[in-house]
Amino acid sequence: MSGYLLFWVISRYYSHVCPACSASHFDEQTTKKFSEIFLTLFTALAFHSLLDGIAISTGDLHNEEQSSIFAAILTHKFPEGLALASLMLGAGYSKVKVISYTALVESTTLLGSLLGVFLLKEGISFFWMGILMAHIAGGFIYLALHAVLGEMLRHHRTIVITSLLSGLLLILFVHSLID
Repeated sequence: MSGYLLFWVISRYYSHVCPACSASHFDEQTTKKFSEIFLTLFTALAFHSLLDGIAISTGDLHNEEQSSIFAAILTHKFPEGLALASLMLGAGYSKVKVISYTALVESTTLLGSLLGVFLLKEGISFFWMGILMAHIAGGFIYLALHAVLGEMLRHHRTIVITSLLSGLLLILFVHSLID
């Protein structure tokens, strides 16, 4: 619940926490001023990616559930980077800067993994690890609900529901490959 609440507060009072989710929430004026809010979005996505890395590293990849988490995180990295790159290109950033910043922000996933392996995996009690993972899961639940429900209210429900079902089928397919 704390992760959900944290992302809600940030999105409500500061800035959307996910560029991929927020792209359709920007009006033309905001898009023109994207360079002014780039640092906020970059920071939010870096934090999100850091938590992705922690979620990957603190689990047991030989465990079926953890393999699903790894596959889900890996699968969303490409569209996440693509969303950030698209917003930056729309704001007029050079291709070199777009590639550099996108690679930099996505590399925070690796930093989160290192943090998880060296600081958290062995040095934290089972109780606190559960609290940390619940916090991370709450943030991910917020992002998923925000993306789906927000798009359904603003755009064509059929497209959103079709995309959601396609994503769920992809998850089931990948999960069946892991089993």
